[in-house]
Amino acid sequence: MSRQIARSMGVIRTCSSSSSSRYYEPYELSLAQRAFLVPFFGVRALLDPERGDLVAGFGDAVTTKPVLKKLHKHMLTTESGRQLMQNKPQLTEDTLDLEHLRSLPEGTLGKEYVKFMDIHGYSPDERAEVREWSLEGYCWCLIPY
Repeated sequence: MSRQIARSMGVIRTCSSSSSSRYYEPYELSLAQRAFLVPFFGVRALLDPERGDLVAGFGDAVTTKPVLKKLHKHMLTTESGRQLMQNKPQLTEDTLDLEHLRSLPEGTLGKEYVKFMDIHGYSPDERAEVREWSLEGYCWCLIPY
């Protein structure tokens, strides 16, 4: 239902580059679209936090140009951030060794990531596509790692 509403508002558009892409062509939500989508996705995500599409939709709806620019600038200040922006990796079951992540010490990012995914029954392959971002080249700031 949430994808149908978003599609009817013109929020979900198809990607022109490749069918296997996990992101869409850049465009910016209007203020009216944000005014509807922020509470729509926000309330529904709070009521059903295990619906990753609602959580992702909320993140997409609240992200603005200044936020993306700041996040991108911050990512470029570290070697690992620059490497992520250059390599543009995607976290999938094919690219992650989930068993290795489970064997890491408590408190490490990898261990906490896989623990969170296990608790909620998520798979890295199930992340909803990034449906909106305001500036071309900034989508990698929104795709979760």
